[in-house]
Amino acid sequence: MKEIRKIEPNIWQYVFVEGENNPDIEVNLTALLNGDKAFLIDTGFPLHANQVKEDLLMRGIEVEKVILSHYHPDHAAGVSEFDNAQLSCSVHYKENYKKCSEVWDSKHNYKHPDKVINNNETWKYGDFVLTFIEAPGHSKCSLITLINDRFAHVGDLVMSNDEDKPIIPYISEDGDFNEHVCSLEKIRALDIDSLILSHGKSICGKKDIEREINKREHYLKSVIESDGKADIETTLIGGSASWSYTIWHSKNLKSLM
Repeated sequence: MKEIRKIEPNIWQYVFVEGENNPDIEVNLTALLNGDKAFLIDTGFPLHANQVKEDLLMRGIEVEKVILSHYHPDHAAGVSEFDNAQLSCSVHYKENYKKCSEVWDSKHNYKHPDKVINNNETWKYGDFVLTFIEAPGHSKCSLITLINDRFAHVGDLVMSNDEDKPIIPYISEDGDFNEHVCSLEKIRALDIDSLILSHGKSICGKKDIEREINKREHYLKSVIESDGKADIETTLIGGSASWSYTIWHSKNLKSLM
């Protein structure tokens, strides 16, 4: 574990370096604390999940609910570490669940959810009011979690590396450029003060949020308008040297085609 970031007294992020293949991408597991219980957003890989579980248990806190921002291995593979917790995710989880289990990362024990979440469904959890918003683009099953109308956990819709460089938007196999743009517009419309990321530090302040959304929308729209033929330097505000994981551009073009 790299560190624990305390976004609020009862909102903690457990920060990990993903692994040797991606040394500059942080994986964040977000815990919402409610007395001696916790609600966890994403589980990382089993090693990450186990360290979070052990740290919370050491503090007398048990994870009782888990939600997945989407079914990708770096978000869902560790869910088996929380057998006693209720697992929830998008109603659109099935395609990526199958890919996780059979194609991408079959060595891990992926679980079906105990509950699926409908668009704009709202839960009360301790002092938290949580609203879940379907936000496809990076992945069909992506969810935004709005927390007390102040914070939004945005999964992989917005990512950055450990040097705060923006990571190029990634369109996965079941993702979609136009849907990603629409989901960024959903974030913009929330008009909140803080974005909680699954990869990278939180983005705080409306001006900074607006700037970071604009950067990613510019990339996505430039690729769309070029019919997938855009050179990367014309798509990224500040040029490719200002961004991380630009290698994903060629994969994104194939997704669009």
